[in-house]
Amino acid sequence: MSRSRLKCCGLLVSVAIVLAVGCRRGREADGNHGVQLSTTLTMESYTRDRLAELNGPFKQFYFPTLEIYNSDGVLSYKSHNSYHNVQALQELVTGTWVAIPQEGAARLARVVADIPDFRATGSAVSSRHSATVLSVSLAGCGGCEMQDVVLDELRSRLAARSVAILTVHVLERPAN
Repeated sequence: MSRSRLKCCGLLVSVAIVLAVGCRRGREADGNHGVQLSTTLTMESYTRDRLAELNGPFKQFYFPTLEIYNSDGVLSYKSHNSYHNVQALQELVTGTWVAIPQEGAARLARVVADIPDFRATGSAVSSRHSATVLSVSLAGCGGCEMQDVVLDELRSRLAARSVAILTVHVLERPAN
């Protein structure tokens, strides 16, 4: 078989694996490392799944969004300001983060259950009794890119602190 045919076969096998597995990837906790799950959703799917938790007459979504849940699964931080989000992530890594529970907010268990690709492992994530970061970004959003880059840079340090990391990448239109 020629080299170009081998490359083509390898590419086809890779594409088949990606299609079979989908955009979701995960790594379970092992010892001192946090759970890491990631998914890609269309805007329609993301807004439908998260609409129930919005209060008031105006239903708006902002990107990027960063949510930090404390060890009891209570929301302690939520913002769409990428600069504040980067600072919060850095404080979480250094251990200077001060969690202020927002008791009236949706619990981590419900939020995880609302995201289809996280449902299967959601109960394990929400019952871990350690902090959880939920990062939501929109494709093509500059502030989202900054948050994603910093989260990727801090990922191993967060995992070493047993922080679970859930990432959702939202597409404005379905992929063709």
